[in-house]
Amino acid sequence: MSTDSVSPKSSELLLNGTLHGGEEVKPGTLHSGEEVKPGTLHSIGEQLIGGTLCATYSPATYRTKDGKAYYRFRYVDIGGKFEIDILEQPSYRNRDSSAHITHRLPSSRGGRKICVTAGCEPTTIGAAHSLSKQWAELTHEYIKSGTTIDAQVEYNSLPWWKKMFY
Repeated sequence: MSTDSVSPKSSELLLNGTLHGGEEVKPGTLHSGEEVKPGTLHSIGEQLIGGTLCATYSPATYRTKDGKAYYRFRYVDIGGKFEIDILEQPSYRNRDSSAHITHRLPSSRGGRKICVTAGCEPTTIGAAHSLSKQWAELTHEYIKSGTTIDAQVEYNSLPWWKKMFY
C-alpha cells in the first residue's frame, strides 16, 4: 500500500506516513512498534540490536527509501531455503504486472511470492530480508518510471564508464 492509500481498520482517519497509533514511519524502514533506522527491516515482536534483525518468520513491513510506498512480506522456511510471500504492495497502476516483468509467482500459501532463480534462493533469514528489500526498491522504481527490474539490474551491473554512454 502507498502512503496515499493507507486505510485504517476503523473509522479513524490516518495521516500519510503514520500508523494506526499515530506514530510516523520513517522512509526505508520496516515497523511494528519500535524505532527502526532507515533502510532496515523490522518484524513484529523483535528487539533490534545494533541495527540487525533477529530471525523470525512473522510478517514484516518495508517502507521504501523515499518513503512513498509500503510492502509487507512473510518469510517462509521451506527446508533450508526461504520463500518470500508478498502480502501487500502498491498497485502497478498502468504498468505490465505479468510474472516475467514483476518477478512474482503464485504462492502455495495464496497470493504471490518473489520469483527467485532455482538454486539461488536465500538460505538465511538475513538473505531473505535483503532480497525482499531489494525487490521492493526495484519494484517501486518500476512503478514510478517504467524501467523494468531486469533493466535496472542490468544497468546497475555495468561498469561506471559504460553507464556514461548508456
